[in-house]
Amino acid sequence: MAKKDVITKLLTKQNDYFADIFNHLLFHKDLIDPDKLSEKDAEQLFPRIDSQKEKELYRDVFKKTVIKYDDKNTYVLFGIENQSEIAYNMPARVMLYDALSYRQQLQQIKHKNRKNNTLSSAEWLSGFSKADRILPVISLVIYWSPKAWDGPRCLHDMFDQIHPLISEYVSDYHVNIFSLHEIPLSSISSMKSDIGLLFEFLKYSNDMVKVRQYRKDKRFSNVPFEIADAIRIMADMKIELRKDQEGNTDMCEGLRLLREQDRAEARAEALIEGKIEANNEFRMIFIEYLIKQGKTEAEAIKEADKIFPLLKQA
Repeated sequence: MAKKDVITKLLTKQNDYFADIFNHLLFHKDLIDPDKLSEKDAEQLFPRIDSQKEKELYRDVFKKTVIKYDDKNTYVLFGIENQSEIAYNMPARVMLYDALSYRQQLQQIKHKNRKNNTLSSAEWLSGFSKADRILPVISLVIYWSPKAWDGPRCLHDMFDQIHPLISEYVSDYHVNIFSLHEIPLSSISSMKSDIGLLFEFLKYSNDMVKVRQYRKDKRFSNVPFEIADAIRIMADMKIELRKDQEGNTDMCEGLRLLREQDRAEARAEALIEGKIEANNEFRMIFIEYLIKQGKTEAEAIKEADKIFPLLKQA
């Protein structure tokens, strides 16, 4: 679990991947320029109830950029939360992150205003003047599983019951949750960076017919090693990946080797069940296969001996 969380965080921190996710999953247009993204401190603080100290919370990824429209510039803060499992507190959790981001801005403005002594007597208490402004915060959650998200998507979803007479007065908080199960392939295909390959493969990772098709898909024959490695880890695939001098890898070859390994394991299981006659010829074939996979001769013989004694007993 921790390994999956780490690798998705490292990928989504990269500006081109980060921009691609927002542009093609949320906005469906190129609003964010990856070259204009800057890293923001992901650490957030809020007062603890049980002590005087403040507790630290960390966003997965938090960045700032400028969006231009009608010859005007708008600065926006963007955050990504990566989930390999469903979090049933997600709306309240994201709301807290966003609220802390606004609180942090207010504190920074307050500190600056009081330092510069620019506040009127009425403004001094809050530390915020009539002319001061804060930046909007937009957060999204990526659920990296091919399974459907069955958790809450807004604050109201977390309530047990709410009386119709008061529901309109209880503020709601909607969260942008993107589950691979629901993301249209057209949105994934529109992505400009290689992270689209990760989204697509994981979306169909439970569909073995689709996975077999990727063995011959040229798009996966030369992909960044970090993307192929993320696919391997996130989809729990026992495949071997080799990085070339450019930092890429042929994932199709890794998938083909996986197919051969599956076939060898199936034949071994069939042998143990007595479906194929145990003989020395197949034992030698099995040993040769293991040696091709990188085993030494001694290791290969030892592996074969684990199977064939069982066959003789059967």
